[in-house]
Amino acid sequence: MAKSTTTTRNPASSSTKTTAPSESDSRANKPIHTIRYKNLRASVWENNGANGPFHSVTFSRSYRDKDEQWHDVTSFNAGDLPLLAKLANDTHSWLEWHVRRQREEARQAENASDR
Repeated sequence: MAKSTTTTRNPASSSTKTTAPSESDSRANKPIHTIRYKNLRASVWENNGANGPFHSVTFSRSYRDKDEQWHDVTSFNAGDLPLLAKLANDTHSWLEWHVRRQREEARQAENASDR
């Protein structure tokens, strides 16, 4: 069974509160990068695995309900799809740049330690 996560934002402070099954894990794990286009957001996460770090991306859409409360959901309307495609493409580009930069920094550190 899938675990659900609900995110509620206060538009006045633009803060985000996440309520998830493991509250302490949610606070400790934050995205390394976020890209926003209008009410759509891509969050890039870095995780450590057996073979080293790996990345994943989550996409969400913000909306305001009838009580003026902000919510984030992971479903998208047909009208969101063109912007979501651009968001996915730009997130991919950023992630490729980030991974390349990490590799270059690791090589430079290795070369500096060899001297």
